[in-house]
Amino acid sequence: MRNALLVARRELGAYTRSWLGCIVVAAVLLIDGIYFYAFGLGTGAGKRLSSDVLFQFFYGASGTTMIASIILSMRLLAGERETGTLVLLNTAPIRDVEIVAGKFLSALTVIAVTTALSVYMPLLIFVNGKVSVGHILVGYFGIVLLGAAALSIGLFASALART
Repeated sequence: MRNALLVARRELGAYTRSWLGCIVVAAVLLIDGIYFYAFGLGTGAGKRLSSDVLFQFFYGASGTTMIASIILSMRLLAGERETGTLVLLNTAPIRDVEIVAGKFLSALTVIAVTTALSVYMPLLIFVNGKVSVGHILVGYFGIVLLGAAALSIGLFASALART
């Protein structure tokens, strides 16, 4: 497990040093904010129940999270193969399972942090409405699980891709 965490730390550093991680996080937060304002808080439809606003937020956030997961997972193994560093990674004293787990954990951390940064949007519902904190926590847990599922599919596709 220690080797997987080393690979995850290396990948997290790559996400923070490259423009890909910054652009993906900024784009997801921007699109989530616009979607929340337009469809969740939109005043054109009249008054809405707080649960409907929360539903609209999680509906929009699920789509952006899935797209971000796929974008982040595209470069995990295929990018290593393209740059020629996969040979170095395979010759290191690390098993293949630890390589895949580390890369998955790093991308999942980026998805979880991005999701956590959007927590202010559902908290805005408390200004004029009532919603249970449990509903918000379960919704965020579902968003992270959805991101993990899309990430695992993208990682599988990245492993199969030939460059």
